[in-house]
Amino acid sequence: MKVFIAALVLILGLQSWTKADEIGDFQIEQLSVGDSLLDHFSEEKIEGFEKVKDFKDKKYTGIKIFDHGTFEEIQIMYKTNDNYKTIEGISAIKDFDNNLNACKNERKSTINELKIIFKNAKLHGPKKKKHIKRSEWEGYAFIFKSGDMAILACYYSKKDKDYLDHMRVSLRKGDYDHWLVNKAYK
Repeated sequence: MKVFIAALVLILGLQSWTKADEIGDFQIEQLSVGDSLLDHFSEEKIEGFEKVKDFKDKKYTGIKIFDHGTFEEIQIMYKTNDNYKTIEGISAIKDFDNNLNACKNERKSTINELKIIFKNAKLHGPKKKKHIKRSEWEGYAFIFKSGDMAILACYYSKKDKDYLDHMRVSLRKGDYDHWLVNKAYK
């Protein structure tokens, strides 16, 4: 049984769910890590989505889907050479219109609720890090025994007033996260 995170995470309309041990047991807007993107969209539709252009290393390809369900943006990552386009990472983004405190409050409430669902994952954080050139993030990660993780982070910029504060809820395979942290931007 898949557990829906979409409404849960950012609207806080939690339901009583069973615990799960794998990241693929959870969904954001009916998408799960491990699904083939082709089960949800045609090849033509996938090619038409805006691409994530920040990565210097091209092992993974990312697409952006705007105004999808309850989020302003969904980012989906898959291995560039994977013909099945197996989802390796999903990030759901909710804007907070330069209200970092509101983002942090929602993140805190969401983490407390997810502790009930992610009983077999260890919570790590807070961690702060620079993100690209103009922003930073601060977040927490639920890390599963497999190395896969669920991350809740607030992104913000102290210098760029046009950069909107936002919260990202991400589901990631361990290998994808390792690439993202160690190779994607280098």
